Amino acid sequence: MNPDLFNNLNEHIFWKVFHNKFLFKKIIFSIEDIIIDYKDLSQYYLGNKIKFKHISNLKFFNKNDNKEWSILKDKLISNQFLKIDKDSIVEFIYHCKNREIIQLFLEKKKDFIPIELDLVSLSLENSNMVAFQVFLDQGYPASSKSVERAIHFGNIDALNILFKQTSVGNQKYWLKLFRNKYIQLEMIEFFISKNETLLHDYGQALDDKEKLDFTSFFSIKSLKVKSILLDFNLVEKNEVSSFFIYFIKNSNFGLIKTEQDLLFYIRAFFKLACNLREIPLQAQLKIDEIQANKKDQDSVYQLTLILLEEIQKKLHP
Repeated sequence: MNPDLFNNLNEHIFWKVFHNKFLFKKIIFSIEDIIIDYKDLSQYYLGNKIKFKHISNLKFFNKNDNKEWSILKDKLISNQFLKIDKDSIVEFIYHCKNREIIQLFLEKKKDFIPIELDLVSLSLENSNMVAFQVFLDQGYPASSKSVERAIHFGNIDALNILFKQTSVGNQKYWLKLFRNKYIQLEMIEFFISKNETLLHDYGQALDDKEKLDFTSFFSIKSLKVKSILLDFNLVEKNEVSSFFIYFIKNSNFGLIKTEQDLLFYIRAFFKLACNLREIPLQAQLKIDEIQANKKDQDSVYQLTLILLEEIQKKLHP
């Protein structure tokens, strides 16, 4: 048969059925009676063959391995009744990675979402970055808990997004990033390198009490991370005596071994214990002389003497 003739015949039959009220209603109502079938026999159990019109609980879609999202989409578009509670929403966020359906759910069922649910944090707890981005795009707020969740799970992509959206008033929670022992230093360095401008502004906005404490700061092993934190004024100021104690303690534990370690501690001493932006000229000239005539072991010893001498001056002026 000629394809064009065949298509015309199909179209003619379609319109005849469409204009026949009895047949049209029969087809529409039969859709409601469609029964969900499964390819795998193991998925059948007493009560799980259910008609489309009887699916009225969000939990149904969460329990069917994401295979019935198209049905949920139809129900959301037509704004049909769905039983929704806190548990089913949490499960929905865990299972659904479909951006369109998540957006539809928020649009149609927003009034049924308990106000106490922190959707942004839940999306991070369930490793659902699609839902995370949708919630932020729809204006759902990120809280300090959201930041803590992203830090706990080491989610750098989420941290970068949240940092740019967090108000200065809540940014003190970001220092937990540098205290958290579960996050690898490589991830911290990556995060810092992506946000240097923001970190600079951040350090200026924080009170000293909100900054990273001495213990956390000196427990960081990466010299690069510590140097950046120092540069961006993210570490609290402290007494000379406290600095001296940390220096001696870390020396005894073998954490200060190289010339670079000593140069860092000298800079940290003047900035944190003496509240000076730069190393004083007299001390800097001594450092330059040592570096110009250095022998590795000798330079470490000489730099240690310079630091101890400067500490002594402050303790006993």
